[in-house]
Amino acid sequence: MAVVATLLASTEGVFLSIIKSSSQSDQSSSGDAKQMRAMVILTYLAIIFNIGASWSALRMIDGLGKMTFQVAKHKNNRISTGEIVEQFRLEKVRDVAQGMRQHGISGIWTFFSWHCFISLCLGSLCVLAQILLYIWINEDVLVAITVTVLAFMTSIPIFLTLIM
Repeated sequence: MAVVATLLASTEGVFLSIIKSSSQSDQSSSGDAKQMRAMVILTYLAIIFNIGASWSALRMIDGLGKMTFQVAKHKNNRISTGEIVEQFRLEKVRDVAQGMRQHGISGIWTFFSWHCFISLCLGSLCVLAQILLYIWINEDVLVAITVTVLAFMTSIPIFLTLIM
C-alpha cells in the first residue's frame, strides 16, 4: 500500500503542475475558473490522502518488522513471571491485531490499518474525480462520456471495497 499511495501522491504532484501551468496560460471565464479551482482542490486532497496512506502503511511495515523481537521479548517476560507460554498458532488467530495482542505487540495497529485503507480509498476517489473533471473541461462530450463510463467500470473494485 505504501508504494501505491506514494506513486499516486507523486503523480498528483505532476498533475498539479500541469493544471497550474494550463490555468495560468488560459484566460478563462468565471465558470472555467471555478472548475479549475475544484480540480486544484481535488489534486491537493488526493496528495494529502495518499501521503497519509503512505505514512500509515510505513508505520504498519515498521511494526511488522519489529514483530519477531517483540514476540521473543514478550515470551521471555511471560516465562520469567511463571506464565504458561503458548506457541504462536496461525489457525487460532482471527486477525493480525489479535495475533499481535496475544504476543505482546499491542498498539494502534487497527487504527493504522483503517487510516491507511480509508486514506487510500479517498485519495483514489479524488484522483478519479479529478481526472473526470479534467476530461469534461478539456475534451469533447463524446470523449468525456466514453471515459466516464470506462472510469466507472474500472473503478468497481474501489466501490465494492467501500461497501464490503
